[in-house]
Amino acid sequence: MTELKAVAAGWSVKKQVVGKTVYNEKMEKIGTVEDIIVTPERSVSYAIVGAAARQV
Repeated sequence: MTELKAVAAGWSVKKQVVGKTVYNEKMEKIGTVEDIIVTPERSVSYAIVGAAARQV
């Protein structure tokens, strides 16, 4: 029951984060956010970024 209340009070970041473009410090597109990893303590610890191969 506690878990259900936490889910109901929380929010989804899927639409705000997943699929968004990721840039490097030179503002070059390096990929998109593919997934978010949440620890058992319920904190976000990693973002999985799908990076495209860069042609030179």
